[in-house]
Amino acid sequence: MGLTSQETQDAKEAFAAIDKNGDGKLTANEITELFKSLNEAVPGFRIREMIAEVDTSGNGAVELGEFLTMFEKIRENKTTFQLADGAKNAKVVKEIGGTSDASAHGTKHSFSSEETASFASWINTTLNKDSELSSRLPMKEDGDGLFMAVHDGLLLCKLINSSVPDTVDERAINK
Repeated sequence: MGLTSQETQDAKEAFAAIDKNGDGKLTANEITELFKSLNEAVPGFRIREMIAEVDTSGNGAVELGEFLTMFEKIRENKTTFQLADGAKNAKVVKEIGGTSDASAHGTKHSFSSEETASFASWINTTLNKDSELSSRLPMKEDGDGLFMAVHDGLLLCKLINSSVPDTVDERAINK
């Protein structure tokens, strides 16, 4: 169907307004700021998925032509962006009972697919340069990838130390 000339002009003006540094491409940070200005909390991994869907140049950013493609999909009310699917997934909350005999009676742990995917994405980004975790990262961002990666505590210790260095003495970690 395509955009009308007015819609194309509107999209170009929006692109210029969002492209704060004027380099002709929108980064994940600029798109995140756009969503924040619209009072939409969109996790970083969803932004990266949206970019990857239209990023034909492969530079990890959205150039004007790619932005027009994105804009056209939104205008045509297509829900190919996984962001739309994310809203559906966020409403699916899983519950499990306690994980040990001491905590199993009367306790429930709940989480959503959206939460686990966001957390897994954040861990992948935060710890991606740690050579001791190269066999575990990047972890799958869907399913039980997060739970499998943290099962023995190594990744959690590394995550704690990335936030507050030397909190966990790495000599005491079974690697």
